[in-house]
Amino acid sequence: MSRPTFPVILAAPSGSGKTTIARALLARRPDTGFSVTCTTRPPRPAERDGVDYFFLAPDEFEERVGRGDFAEHALVHGNRYGTLRSEIRRLLDSGRHAIMTIDVQGARAFVRAFPETVLIFVLPP
Repeated sequence: MSRPTFPVILAAPSGSGKTTIARALLARRPDTGFSVTCTTRPPRPAERDGVDYFFLAPDEFEERVGRGDFAEHALVHGNRYGTLRSEIRRLLDSGRHAIMTIDVQGARAFVRAFPETVLIFVLPP
């Protein structure tokens, strides 16, 4: 019998170490996977589509919002970011916990879509 899986959100202000914690967790726990999010910003050097982010054109992002594809989405510094429901389902259905690093506002919205989510709030140093 397999164990139930659930999303895990590390929420914190920028610079508080949530990404470092997520990387350590992913390296130590084979039952976890990182949820790749979507953005409308252009890729930075060395970033890869589908690995670092799913890079979407603004029109495509808005179409997907309209279809209800996102568990959460937000406008941050002029760019759209969001977590696809299908990406979370892919990880959970593969027997892994979905690890995410998002802001508190996004976490609140996400929990409405996935109420079984474990929220971890990281305090800045």
